[in-house]
Amino acid sequence: MKFICIFILFFLLITGCISETDYFKDANKYYDNKEYVECNRILSSAIKEYPNDEDFYWLRAKSFIAIDSFNKAISDCNYGIDILIKNEVKNKKPNYKVNNDEYRHTLIKSDLYSLRGIAKKSLNNYMGAIIDFDMAISLNSQSDIYIYRGDCKCELFDYNGAIADYKKTYDISALVKIGKIYFKLKNYSEAQTYLWSAIDRSSRDSVVISEANLYYGLAKIFKPYTVAFYKDNTIQDSTEGCAYLQQAKKLGSKEAEGYIAQYCNAEKFYNKGVDDYTANNYVLAISEFHKASRIDVLHSESANYYSGLCKFQMNDFTEAMKDLNSAIEFNAKNPALYNLRAKCKSNLSDARGAIADYDKVIELIPNDNEAYYFRGMVKLYLGDKEGGCMDLSKSGELGNKLAYLMIEKYCSR
Repeated sequence: MKFICIFILFFLLITGCISETDYFKDANKYYDNKEYVECNRILSSAIKEYPNDEDFYWLRAKSFIAIDSFNKAISDCNYGIDILIKNEVKNKKPNYKVNNDEYRHTLIKSDLYSLRGIAKKSLNNYMGAIIDFDMAISLNSQSDIYIYRGDCKCELFDYNGAIADYKKTYDISALVKIGKIYFKLKNYSEAQTYLWSAIDRSSRDSVVISEANLYYGLAKIFKPYTVAFYKDNTIQDSTEGCAYLQQAKKLGSKEAEGYIAQYCNAEKFYNKGVDDYTANNYVLAISEFHKASRIDVLHSESANYYSGLCKFQMNDFTEAMKDLNSAIEFNAKNPALYNLRAKCKSNLSDARGAIADYDKVIELIPNDNEAYYFRGMVKLYLGDKEGGCMDLSKSGELGNKLAYLMIEKYCSR
């Protein structure tokens, strides 16, 4: 039975009994399954038998483009276009009305010009591609053709022409392309406008949205906004852009990783802050710690602590406490945070609040002689001589010699 079927198929092939429709259906099935070699084999057989069917050249051109055989695709487009032009001349009569079949031929002709343009674009023949896209658009205006033509104009540095083409389509990728052009032209505000429009439309195309996030983040980094961060001081803050770079990375952008390492290194900002603090450049240090804490939550505790320490050194105890409160939210078991906050409270005459913080330090480090010493001094300030002297005594036992001097001064009477 199998032999009979093969014989019948072979007989049909050699006798030319396979119809154009059957050829096309078979080839199209392989094309849809991305089996382009088999698709081309069937179409080559079909063209030998039906050399004047433009549909075969159209489909084979698409298949050649799919396997990067661009010159062969151009050749097929040429044949298909020539067939259609000859048919148009043959059928042209006075007062002739276009029928449905000829309308379909017009669409195929537009597609053939478009495919030839795509092949030329892939071979870097951008001027030739633009001419073909012009012809395709004149026959049938489709949004994707405008995108292809815009890409060619962009390669030829005709950015205004490219933007004009991209604006003729509602495709989300066109918004990203416009944003990238404005970014290249260093017009970061316009870049952000178009890239945000792309992000806001929430496309399911992760590649397009990843690219939108990448360039939106870069636009924010390259044009950082000014933010008031401490009293009358302002800084150029680009850290919001880093969040979009991280999102681009999550969506699969390999390119984002390099930019994150370059522009969003929280450790770099943190270390710069430490250097500025060591050099007594407290305002500069605060700005660096601010950036570090915004970029990476892992640096938030230590960055806020150092920022508070800078403000403490500047005698701004109220603002210092705000940073310390933020640091404690990240780590409630760091005794250094309570110790510094206790000192801030003491300077703000919040003696009982200071004692509560020293209590916490002692809870976390039972043998901290400094905490006992300062808690004792605050208790003495509040008139609690017994409690204060006991704390000073404990501090002395733990090795603080200064505590004995204070005992002699305040507890020996």
